[in-house]
Amino acid sequence: MTPSPAPIPFLARPWPLHPKPGEWEGLETWVRRIAAAYGVGYDAFLHHALGRTGRGARNLDDLDEASLARLAAGAGVPVERLRAMRPGAMMGRINGHIQGWLMTEEGRAALEELRVSLRRMAYRGGTDTRDGYDRHVIAVQENLGSIDGATAYVTS
Repeated sequence: MTPSPAPIPFLARPWPLHPKPGEWEGLETWVRRIAAAYGVGYDAFLHHALGRTGRGARNLDDLDEASLARLAAGAGVPVERLRAMRPGAMMGRINGHIQGWLMTEEGRAALEELRVSLRRMAYRGGTDTRDGYDRHVIAVQENLGSIDGATAYVTS
């Protein structure tokens, strides 16, 4: 068996490939898109770009400040934006926007983007997921599903 290559050294400049995060895209979904842009798996990207390995490596909810800074520098995205992409921060933003979203076509499109992102978070594979977190995401997704009825009512 060949040893794993060493993690990529931290550079204070953006990586060549770094897709811009969507307005309502979760941190994990976005990092997976970056990995796909490089043609590598999520775990390999986490290891080589952020030095994350072992149990809990996939969980970006508790990403330390050094890793956030490395990801921000590599992707050319402010650390504050990355913090806002964490599930708890996203839920806070959602609560402040839902009523207004129901009133506009653009808002309904944002709700659909959010629903897709939540579905990916809730049903992601692997053994590294936390049941409580997944149940929370599924509950929010179901609430968004019930908003469809409200959307139909508001827009009729």
